[in-house]
Amino acid sequence: STGLPTLVGQGDVMQAKWGTHGDIQAIAVSPNSPQECFDLTIRAFNLAERFRTPVIVLTDESVGHMTEMVEIPGPESIKLVKRKKPRMKPENYLPYEGGKDMVPPMPSAGEGYRIITTGLTHDERGYPVINSEAQEKLLDRLTRKITDFKDEITDYEEFLVDDADVVVVTYGISSRPSKAAVKVARANGIKAGLFRLRTVWPFPEEEIRD
Repeated sequence: STGLPTLVGQGDVMQAKWGTHGDIQAIAVSPNSPQECFDLTIRAFNLAERFRTPVIVLTDESVGHMTEMVEIPGPESIKLVKRKKPRMKPENYLPYEGGKDMVPPMPSAGEGYRIITTGLTHDERGYPVINSEAQEKLLDRLTRKITDFKDEITDYEEFLVDDADVVVVTYGISSRPSKAAVKVARANGIKAGLFRLRTVWPFPEEEIRD
């Protein structure tokens, strides 16, 4: 591409949540630096393993072309979330039984557990089912495994918000000039603050209201 398609934009933030059939709750993180590209990619994989769902890392053109120092810690200091594995015998395993946290355990290939995969509405065994009760039960589990644990997912930065009359809500590369603008506003007597989304979805509605 040339011209406008090569310039920075954040128009895919809505696509990250709504570009589906409407049957899942999205998780998307938004780094504003090369360091956060590294850190939030690790967090994205951990969230994907924890909640058994895709997690999107929303980078943009400016962050992607930045040259900054990145601190890469040793492997032993990087926290990794281990995938939830089944504890029952293979003959008792139901591949889509959620449990208390709504997330079914996921065996690796070759461990003796039978998994049935379909794009249709299915029951806890994985068999297609065509009725409204099964559809409601499945969608409720897919939704609640995210919404019930939203506090575990939400991540944000607050800057000078305690006494702010105006708070700028921002994410990605736009958060960097936004922070500079907040400092300029403060220097000119305007009580401005900044609320930066590191996790764009789920959206931190309660935290912003507070």
